[in-house]
Amino acid sequence: MRFVPVKTLSVLAALLIGACSSAAANGTNTSPFMATTGRTAQPIGHHEFCIRNTAECATHARSNKRVQLTAELWNMLVEINSSVNSSIRPVTDQDLFGKPEVWVYPTESGDCEDYVLLKRKILADSGWPIGALLITVVRQQSGDGHAVLTVLTDRGDLILDN
Repeated sequence: MRFVPVKTLSVLAALLIGACSSAAANGTNTSPFMATTGRTAQPIGHHEFCIRNTAECATHARSNKRVQLTAELWNMLVEINSSVNSSIRPVTDQDLFGKPEVWVYPTESGDCEDYVLLKRKILADSGWPIGALLITVVRQQSGDGHAVLTVLTDRGDLILDN
């Protein structure tokens, strides 16, 4: 079993504590589980990705399937997140494809949703249940959308970002 260096865990713990403290100070919910409401529309880029990659999108998984987060799975999650983040160069779809929105598996470069697709694929190929790996599009303060991977675990919902 491979363990994350103490420094990495300390940084992650500090970020988690800071996020919880900030939420508590604002009077917001401090639950480690994301609150979701209502239905949303599939992003057009994901729809087009599914047309090009029908096998990847053919799997219908039970949603909210939480992973029992062990030390081994935690280390795998940290390793995959770090590996993808360090191996893919950030480039906008406009610069890469001449279009504002293209969802693809990146090989050398890509933007936020490309990182998410690759992390999700590697985790699923490693045995993580697809229903616990949610592509999540969030709205930034600027109003722009940003894709992250939400990993549902028994210890809380974890966000993998680039």
